[in-house]
Amino acid sequence: MEEEKKRRRRGRGEGTIYKRKDGRWAADITVGYENGKRLRRTFYGKTRQAVSDQLKEAQGKQVRGEVIPTGKQTVGDFLDHWLEHSIKPYRSPRTVLSYESQIKTHIKTALGHRLLRKLRGEHVQGFVSGLLKKGLSPRSVSYARAVLRMALQTACERKLLPFNPAADGVAVPSVRRRVVEAITIERTRAILEAIEGHRLAALFTLMLYSGLRRGEALGLRWSDVDLERRTLVVAQTLQRLNGELVFGDTKTEQSRRVIILASGAVSSLREYRLRQNSERIGLGPDWTETGLVFTTECGMPVDPRNVKRVFDRLLKDAKLPHMRLHDLRHGCATWLLAEGVDLKTISTILGHSSIRVTADVYAHVSQQQIGAAMDRLDQSMAK
Repeated sequence: MEEEKKRRRRGRGEGTIYKRKDGRWAADITVGYENGKRLRRTFYGKTRQAVSDQLKEAQGKQVRGEVIPTGKQTVGDFLDHWLEHSIKPYRSPRTVLSYESQIKTHIKTALGHRLLRKLRGEHVQGFVSGLLKKGLSPRSVSYARAVLRMALQTACERKLLPFNPAADGVAVPSVRRRVVEAITIERTRAILEAIEGHRLAALFTLMLYSGLRRGEALGLRWSDVDLERRTLVVAQTLQRLNGELVFGDTKTEQSRRVIILASGAVSSLREYRLRQNSERIGLGPDWTETGLVFTTECGMPVDPRNVKRVFDRLLKDAKLPHMRLHDLRHGCATWLLAEGVDLKTISTILGHSSIRVTADVYAHVSQQQIGAAMDRLDQSMAK
């Protein structure tokens, strides 16, 4: 017994060294913590000196801040923990749902079974190539890889990986920039004429004049609107997630913003408020008060899907070309550019996360404006 205690006694600077029943020597070292539990790495050898050398090498890595791979945690196990503790408490429900879908449908299917500590760049490259072979678009493949890279970066920060195998060195397909078509003044007038008289005309008009996203407009409350001062505050969104209507935070911190309204939007909102008040009085106790600007005829939130259906039908009835509801937002941006408004101001109005996003999305429109400016310069110089 005394001899066994000596064998298990911790040598100075060695960690825990002991002899196993099978005659081999072993050494344990704590390398980190996960889910509140201590993570340990065990080294084995035929002699005490052999495991002591391995232990000292591991301790040297710890001093240098290097990762000591450990455990049987799979990529799938880590991704589940990452979603639950690093994403769900801090991201919007829509973002969580999007990440969950990528992980469940693509990432775990291909990589979930692999040990996290043994994941390498060639595994990630095979994952990317496999998605392309399945017929996924370059944009979808790049997004799936981006989610994986984000998760593995967290693993690196927790010292569970020495480097991010989904980062540098992994070839991804190039993604073509989406071309945003400008809405002409003539088409704009046709759209306004097509929606005139509909009870949700103010919704489409507001999106057209202010560049609001659909979820931002549907989450708008009357307490967020000041028609006298011509301002509104974008403070929440309304979205359909997992079959339910859910109120959530704005897409980014920059999306929470104050917008100065054009007179056309103010007039449309005033008319809509009068109509909504009439509906409220008409229904009496059957009216559901939500405080929302845009509601159903009984006061409930408007389903985003129904808004799209209404917009599509109005365009079809007016025999106008099909366009996405989101194109109203793009229309607002392109008009502002055409009027010479700078990108920084437009970025603020749209609530983009950075001016770079605005510049990338509307780069071709900016080039058109630059070309027009050069033409005007030529005309001036020719006089």
